[in-house]
Amino acid sequence: MIETDFTASPTHYTISGSRVWDIAAAQFVTALPDGAAAIPLTNGGKPADEAALRRALEFYGYTVGPELMSLKEVKAAKVAQIDAETSAAIIAGFDYSINGTPYHFSYDAFDQTNFADTANMCQLALAGTPGLPESVTWNSYTAGGELVQQTFDAAAFLALYTAGAMAHKAAKMAEGGARKAKVAAAQTVEEVEAI
Repeated sequence: MIETDFTASPTHYTISGSRVWDIAAAQFVTALPDGAAAIPLTNGGKPADEAALRRALEFYGYTVGPELMSLKEVKAAKVAQIDAETSAAIIAGFDYSINGTPYHFSYDAFDQTNFADTANMCQLALAGTPGLPESVTWNSYTAGGELVQQTFDAAAFLALYTAGAMAHKAAKMAEGGARKAKVAAAQTVEEVEAI
């Protein structure tokens, strides 16, 4: 059984070999910072090893850092991080120039659906489907964040969609894919962390 002394809220654990684990940083540190509370972690009355430290961290809901994880686990965590960063970059939106002036366009999940629906409508309009609007108005933003409503005919909107929205999404996905390929090829935890 892993035992701890909780007379103070721990910021660090000490384990066998007088190693110090920084709970917030999720890593071993060489020295205990001034004023930090180190709690000796024991297992069966003896100083705990790394396996016991990991079990304690997981039990109390603390982050298990890469030093206590297998290469496979580190890779899986890095891939999840890359996926989250890729999604965030996509929904952050994109810049597209109109008449030489750059504007920013939102591209969150709601906007992605609206872009796709509007692109379908524009394709139908260009194919001669009667009763469809001749133009669409779309929100954009200046570099200073000022709202500017743009009006596009079907062809101009499709250009915005393909050269702006779709190119943005494809580029971010390609960047994320390239990073994930590097993770798959990595042979050490240090290589994975450097990606």
